Amino acid sequence: MKRDLDLIREILITLENDDNPGSWKVIQLEGSDQKVISYHVKLLTEAGLIEGKDANLTPTFWWYARSLTNQGHDFLDTIKNETTYSKVKEKMGNQIKTAPLIVVSSVAIEVAKEWTLSKLGYK
Repeated sequence: MKRDLDLIREILITLENDDNPGSWKVIQLEGSDQKVISYHVKLLTEAGLIEGKDANLTPTFWWYARSLTNQGHDFLDTIKNETTYSKVKEKMGNQIKTAPLIVVSSVAIEVAKEWTLSKLGYK
């Protein structure tokens, strides 16, 4: 299964908007298969961006999520803005599909810096 940055972004935004960060939950997103979502919850957990756990429902692949970590908030802050995220995807092209999340975050920070400097009249 391939990593999907759009889905990762949706999961992170969903958790950020959740009013109950102390409870375990199944992330459900319209138009996304539950197995694919669970796989991405697992990836985000392994990356240290969210608190997640395996439901251990053999043979079903199912992961629960609870909340963002501090690192997850930092990463989401770099890609949450739709305009910035679109520019990051434009700059990275197909490379965004295989780039490490830290690289995506770095590009997003640079895009945000460029935008901010231009708005302040420095570029």
